[in-house]
Amino acid sequence: MNARPILCLDLATTTGWASGVPGERPVSHKVRFGKTGADDGEVIGKLMQWLGDYITSTDFGMVVFEAPVGPGMAGRTNFKTMARLVGMCKAVEAVCYLHNVPVYQASAATIRKEVLGTGRPENPKAAVMAEMRARGFDPADDNEADALALYFYASALLSDHTTKPRKAATRRK
Repeated sequence: MNARPILCLDLATTTGWASGVPGERPVSHKVRFGKTGADDGEVIGKLMQWLGDYITSTDFGMVVFEAPVGPGMAGRTNFKTMARLVGMCKAVEAVCYLHNVPVYQASAATIRKEVLGTGRPENPKAAVMAEMRARGFDPADDNEADALALYFYASALLSDHTTKPRKAATRRK
């Protein structure tokens, strides 16, 4: 039986993504969904279009995204940014629902704990970048590095067959 690829997303206006069959070397990149100052409608609309096209062209077994907010976000981002990120997550859930692809989410701390051995390194962005470089990747930025980390986290869970990232949406029957 051939495993189906997974798609891992670090959602933001510039979204990092990593894709591949769990346990194999993923491909990764980043995509920008709007120019500086673009409104939420443009960013979320472009995300939905891109994701719909990508899902249609690839038989994904699941999509996993990094949860937009967690215990460490309070005081580090503003309401407008948090609202955009939550909107992007809901857009991913909607597109995946329409394409019958299960979607999951995982917290940044949980991902880092799996990949780095600690959920709260002193400088998370630098630590994840360094780890991805140590694994032979050259991420363009922290968005792509975070998507790669999410891919390794999800791959480890899937190879364990014991747990999965937290379900983000109900799969359409």
